Amino acid sequence: MPLQRLRKGQQPSATVVRVLSAGGVLAAPTETAYGLLVDATSKAAVAKVLRLKGRAVGKPLPLVAANFAMVVKYCRLTKSEQRVAKAFWPGPLTLVLKAKRKFPPGVQARDSTVGIRVPGSAWLRRLSAALGRPLVATSANRAGGVTLYSAAVVRRALAPRGLGYLVDAGRIKPRSTSTVVRLVGRRLIVLRPGTVSVQRLEHVLL
Repeated sequence: MPLQRLRKGQQPSATVVRVLSAGGVLAAPTETAYGLLVDATSKAAVAKVLRLKGRAVGKPLPLVAANFAMVVKYCRLTKSEQRVAKAFWPGPLTLVLKAKRKFPPGVQARDSTVGIRVPGSAWLRRLSAALGRPLVATSANRAGGVTLYSAAVVRRALAPRGLGYLVDAGRIKPRSTSTVVRLVGRRLIVLRPGTVSVQRLEHVLL
């Protein structure tokens, strides 16, 4: 299985972008752990990730985008959602938003929403920008399995299952997951607690 060694400040390689453009699955470090990345608009690529993880279609996969403008291109945001997004992006906050475009099964929920964020990782933002589309960014472990922080472990676990490419940053330090929220009007619904506290979110909405 091909791999790229990741160094601090490095740009995504043309090879990595080609892997995603061709519908391949990429394993790479995210802000929290190793994740699986694919073109979020590709039905075939999303299906590959679901098979690799052993994950059901009914639980939508999270997305990352290059910037706020890309999120607006693919999702509808209320004024309250815009305020929260601009306060915490780039950063560890996932917003559940109404999709403007139809995403593949496994990404978009039955109510036409997607969970999306502009990540704190500059490398992930550059990768999404180079592809020109949002990325699925889900943990590299099998559904229900332990989180993976080592490139060597990712390779052993997923190469036999069809992983196409690995971006190797060695062993990374565990960090808290992103906070996942939904806004109904100005009412805040926390779907998963994480790095961004409820108090900080509520302060922005005051």
